[in-house]
Amino acid sequence: MILFLLYLIVFSFIIWRSGWFSLAGIHRWFILAGFWLKLLAGIAFWAVYSFHYGVEHGSDAFAYFDEGQMLHRVFYESPIDFFRLLFSTNPSDPVLQEYIAPMDRWNRAVNYGVLNDNPTIIKFNALVMFFSGGYVHTHTLFMAFVSFSGLVLWYRFFTTWLTETPRLFLFAALILPPSLLFWGGGVMKEGLLIFGLGLLFFGIAELKNKNFKGVIWMLLASFLLLFTKAYVLIAFAPAMLFLVLTIFGNPRHLALKFVGLHAVLFAFVLSLGLWVNDYNVFHMFQLKQKDFYNVSETQDASSTVPIPPLNHWTDMILNAPTAIFNTYFRPHLLEANSLTFLISALENLFYLLLIAAAIVRFKRPRGDMATMALFCLSCIIGLGLLIGLVTPVLGALVRYKIPALPFLVVLCGVVMHPTLASLSLRLQTIIQPKQRKS
Repeated sequence: MILFLLYLIVFSFIIWRSGWFSLAGIHRWFILAGFWLKLLAGIAFWAVYSFHYGVEHGSDAFAYFDEGQMLHRVFYESPIDFFRLLFSTNPSDPVLQEYIAPMDRWNRAVNYGVLNDNPTIIKFNALVMFFSGGYVHTHTLFMAFVSFSGLVLWYRFFTTWLTETPRLFLFAALILPPSLLFWGGGVMKEGLLIFGLGLLFFGIAELKNKNFKGVIWMLLASFLLLFTKAYVLIAFAPAMLFLVLTIFGNPRHLALKFVGLHAVLFAFVLSLGLWVNDYNVFHMFQLKQKDFYNVSETQDASSTVPIPPLNHWTDMILNAPTAIFNTYFRPHLLEANSLTFLISALENLFYLLLIAAAIVRFKRPRGDMATMALFCLSCIIGLGLLIGLVTPVLGALVRYKIPALPFLVVLCGVVMHPTLASLSLRLQTIIQPKQRKS
């Protein structure tokens, strides 16, 4: 507990004093409060899975932490083997295999042509063990700092393009979405994912600022994401390619380039199996959908939703609207048969109302705002399709969509920019007199 408080003071001091965490348009108290809120969400995550579901529920959070302890103990048996495991994912050496044999999560992942990502969070826990003394909340604190640092990178990315968008809105879009706050605060892969994406987006922002060191950040981030949640990197790849093309290309005819690029990439991915063995993408989708249904059979039937089968590649197009709806708006209030689903349903209702407001107050964005609107749209559709086409489990839908939630909120803000700017001015007139009195 003493170590936890000491680290909390150190991290809070870094955020308060470091110029890196100084964000234009955001008061330092708001920034520090954002970090504390992230930490509280992580502790709430631990409490929900400890007391609501129970430790025997077998949550990934506890399993990753436990297996991190197992990996950490290898250091005291053989430091060389520890570092060999640290820099490998699926070791074939019988000596190393003996260490990881009891680690169920390390060995459980089905790869579907991408790298095994479970060991990454296990290794994170093993490294934090050197500082935490095995106290789980210290791991939560470290993850909160990593995740919050990633969101700071996201903020710098958004403000590079959205120079006229109210800063407090962008900050709130990154900090306050409940699902992102909850899942991104636990000792899970999502925290590392948020940081990796932030580093990737920051690298793109550096390219826009003509700093080609951004390429280095992008390569480092891509490496981390491949070993964290590669499917998110794949889902966001078209959006990032589009953004890079706008940086180095002619900004005219954005919509035409956007549609053309995505059509070409879709055709390329579907035909990949014709010249690369074991990369029949459509067949991978079929297998993943089947595996999710197999998992759902062991769970309460009320936690699943029927999704259209994938019998032909054209089903990926025909089922797209259902996939997008399921990803971002399920569970809805009529499916909220538990407290956790009720909270998720209320959050999804908020997004529906936000989209309705954006449609009513729609104003076509121009320039960099149009570029960022299309980027956000691509991220939303890409991840929505990748998840919604294969995932019938409501709990998985709630968790897997969180990287796209800031893009959903920001997109709505961008397309109703005049209304958002007016609301921001009104808010400032309310806050500023109080600031002068204080």
